[in-house]
Amino acid sequence: MPLNTPKLYNDIKRAFDAQKNNTDNQDAAIAKIAKDLSMAIDVYVRSATVVTNPGQPVITATTAPGVQVGTTTGPGTGKVT
Repeated sequence: MPLNTPKLYNDIKRAFDAQKNNTDNQDAAIAKIAKDLSMAIDVYVRSATVVTNPGQPVITATTAPGVQVGTTTGPGTGKVT
């Protein structure tokens, strides 16, 4: 599933719109915007599907020759879709 850029945009806009007429405590307004932006970015990043190439099979000194264990090495490659 692709990243939802329109939702991120709307969440960011909503965070600023909610504070644009705020004449109360500026520090509280800044803190609220920061919190809202943090949540919007978190939702945005977590909406991604990460596809990875797991790297190469791990062969250790204790593994018999030609035997591969079920884990893979890093770093591999990947992309966010």
